[in-house]
Amino acid sequence: MTSPAIPGLVVDDSADRPLYRPRVTFECSAVAVRAALATYDRDRLADFEAEFHIAMAEADDDFDLGRVDDVVQRWFAVALMAANPEYVAAIDDDQRRIDEGDTSLIVEHVERGPGSLALRPTITPRSPTAPLAR
Repeated sequence: MTSPAIPGLVVDDSADRPLYRPRVTFECSAVAVRAALATYDRDRLADFEAEFHIAMAEADDDFDLGRVDDVVQRWFAVALMAANPEYVAAIDDDQRRIDEGDTSLIVEHVERGPGSLALRPTITPRSPTAPLAR
């Protein structure tokens, strides 16, 4: 069985792709999430479909699509991680290093704004009562 096309699929292997941008992206829709799971994580596809169908059945009763959106959002993150296993490996490695006391990995995004990462090679300890730098 071949995997369905993933709506909005973009694979960015460019050398100038920022580290914080996933290599594989796609639109955040039920169709795209289902297709991405079928391609990258078939073992979890049935779980997504079951949860999606439950949310749709509940929405059929009360017309509240919020829970459907919540299911799609949650599973979009799962599918995105499945499509980018190098991110999961890097996160696991970073967690291991932090657990071992390596504080050089602390990520600061204040300078560049939300959604961007600025890796700091060193950190300056801050008193818990000191105000945050703006």
